[in-house]
Amino acid sequence: MLEILLLIALTRALARVARAKRQSQMWGGLVVLLWIVGEVAGFVIAGLMGLSGVEAYGIALAGAAVGAGLSFLVVSLLPEKPYVDPWAEVDAEAENKAYDPANPYSPPKRG
Repeated sequence: MLEILLLIALTRALARVARAKRQSQMWGGLVVLLWIVGEVAGFVIAGLMGLSGVEAYGIALAGAAVGAGLSFLVVSLLPEKPYVDPWAEVDAEAENKAYDPANPYSPPKRG
């Protein structure tokens, strides 16, 4: 149960980091994916080492922590997207490249 609560908190934190960089909040899902991959890899490594029980679970949690750390590293290395103002004025003097003089319904050549 504590793992689930920790994953929820980490997902929200990673989504905030991504949002601060103007990236999609869906990057928060990366922490869940890499957590599970790291945990499974930890169990496999513990099994290969001949460990079982609490020791194997400890190795698995260490692998999960490494996966979560990697997800934060990946998102922190994402470039910040430039802000595009959707309400910015369009250049009224821009040339319409789709202008067709033979078409009477074509929009005007200049704004």
